[in-house]
Amino acid sequence: QVKISCPCGLKWKWQAAFPDGIGREARALDWIQKCTANFRTHSLRRTQEGLEIQLETLTDMLPLLQATQNPPPEIGSRSLVHKFGPWKGDNLLAGIESFFQKNAYHPFAICGNPECGKTGPI
Repeated sequence: QVKISCPCGLKWKWQAAFPDGIGREARALDWIQKCTANFRTHSLRRTQEGLEIQLETLTDMLPLLQATQNPPPEIGSRSLVHKFGPWKGDNLLAGIESFFQKNAYHPFAICGNPECGKTGPI
């Protein structure tokens, strides 16, 4: 398992220019349900501030970003949701990739310590 902060969802805040109400939420929920219809597992949470989606499978982040590019005006722009893990199973490789990307390591980086004894990629 890997313990590292990884993007695992998105959140949107209600826009102040749009009044509160069931119609606003219904339109946003209808849109988000269409966007997430093909995802394996995720959770959707409504809050007073807006909407939040969390994925269980980290590799679904790119498709989620692509599917939610044009939100309705009621919820405005999106921001990433991060969790610290621990990542294991199907998410282990995505967690490791995130570590390498955050630290600007090449995916086939090797240990620079000659006494390490590790051969091949880290």
